[in-house]
Amino acid sequence: MKLKSQKGSITLFILVSLLLFIAMVVSVYTFMKGKSGSINNELKQIKSKYEISDNDLTNLYNSTINFMPTINLTRNQNKVNGRITLNTSNLNIKVLKYGWVKSDRELAKNELSTENIMDWTFLENQEGNFNIDIIKEDVQVGYYYICLIVNNMEFWKGIEIEPLMATNGSFTPEDSNWNVTNIQDALDDLYQLYSN
Repeated sequence: MKLKSQKGSITLFILVSLLLFIAMVVSVYTFMKGKSGSINNELKQIKSKYEISDNDLTNLYNSTINFMPTINLTRNQNKVNGRITLNTSNLNIKVLKYGWVKSDRELAKNELSTENIMDWTFLENQEGNFNIDIIKEDVQVGYYYICLIVNNMEFWKGIEIEPLMATNGSFTPEDSNWNVTNIQDALDDLYQLYSN
């Protein structure tokens, strides 16, 4: 008789246990579904932030190519005169500066380093096309290299100072010695990022 009177309580205990188990499974499922949804929303926001169309990528490439500065250097007795021509129409310039490196020998591209520049001249950014006149005083025999920094891009140009005669050099991006660091890597990274 006792067993029959306990049957209802055992059934009730099993039923309550099943309800608790189902409630726990539903709450875990709801939590995981919500977390998955928030991760998907974050991924969509990140993708939309970095997504670029082929047309935008072409415009970025063209504005970067059109941006390429021209640096002309000439020697005038014991000075180097120069002019930097820039077009910053489509660029957000945060850093614009230049500095000089002197060497007794001609430096290879991989030897040019901003670590060797102790004195930087910071320039005020102007919108559109503009020219910057520069002068390096008291030059001696050797090689002088100017480094122009625009944001994180480095542009190097060099001039050789020979004894007893003035060496004039006019440098444009078409010269074989034109060295741009970081910009090609940046364009390659953009291409790889958006071609996948």
